[in-house]
Amino acid sequence: MTLTNTGTKEKLETARRISRDVRGKYEAMAREFDYHHSISRTDPDEEGREPGHKTGLALALLGVELAQKDQEFIRLERHSVFEERDSGALDQKVAELQLRLLDKRYLAVGQELWEHQKKAVRFDLETVFGSCAQSVVRPGNALLMPMLVKHRFDNFEIVIVPVDASETPIQRWRCDFMSADLTLEQTCQLHTGVPGGMQHGMELVFFNEKRPVPRLLYLHFIMALARIKDLRRPGWKDVWARYHQQPPFPTPCAYMRKSIILALVTHFETVVDEMLMLESWIAGNGFEVPLCPLTDAESVEMARRLREAAEIRMLDEERQIRLLHYETDDGTGSESD
Repeated sequence: MTLTNTGTKEKLETARRISRDVRGKYEAMAREFDYHHSISRTDPDEEGREPGHKTGLALALLGVELAQKDQEFIRLERHSVFEERDSGALDQKVAELQLRLLDKRYLAVGQELWEHQKKAVRFDLETVFGSCAQSVVRPGNALLMPMLVKHRFDNFEIVIVPVDASETPIQRWRCDFMSADLTLEQTCQLHTGVPGGMQHGMELVFFNEKRPVPRLLYLHFIMALARIKDLRRPGWKDVWARYHQQPPFPTPCAYMRKSIILALVTHFETVVDEMLMLESWIAGNGFEVPLCPLTDAESVEMARRLREAAEIRMLDEERQIRLLHYETDDGTGSESD
């Protein structure tokens, strides 16, 4: 439906007022909070305080809202230019000039939106990892895997843990299987390039001196423990007992908030017999921030987000695997079993 001039003007005024109100709130909050200081870079192994963490996250989210409102206002301005041009009130060349200026503003606001979104993600990560969250999102912190191996990793059938928990810093990592039904015969089909395929406990080979940040692999490890318990995968109790007797990660070492570790593993239920093992992991690799504690509801919500993100990633992996099977089929056009 084409907007009338009157309708467009009314919408413009409403959008301008909303944008102005949000900007006022944003600027007032920014004056009370040292936003840039709170997201300054930290060394990967440095644990510190989280000054104004909740305020910083709120400010980042408000910045996202402000940028979105500004974009909406610019889109309405474009409608106004089109209407004035179509009515003959604006020359075509003048209209094009105005549209180009609006496009420039829209691109700039898009950049602001992206910056605020990145800051919001960083604050979410700080909720989980503390002030060392920056080390998790750095470009160099990546693991390249064949697609089918990555599928096993994302499905929490495979974890990557230190070879020697006493090594500092950790340089040697191994691959452990989290499913009793993940056999050598299956792993031979993972296209690893390793004779005989991947095996439980196999040490990984890195092609340079860079190594992943331990806290990221620890999060994956904890989520794998939670998932095999939730799905009651065959042998899950033996896996839990194995890592309780021989913790694979250095202890004590603060990797994640204690409350989030607890919320991740007890997502569906709390079993008394499992709490002894869980408490040992919390004590050995968890931390809390006295100046910025999370409520139980906040811990549960963060655990829910982590689980949801993992589920979305697994579904995406499954789609890619099905597509790979389809493309490598022998020409019948059907997916492989």
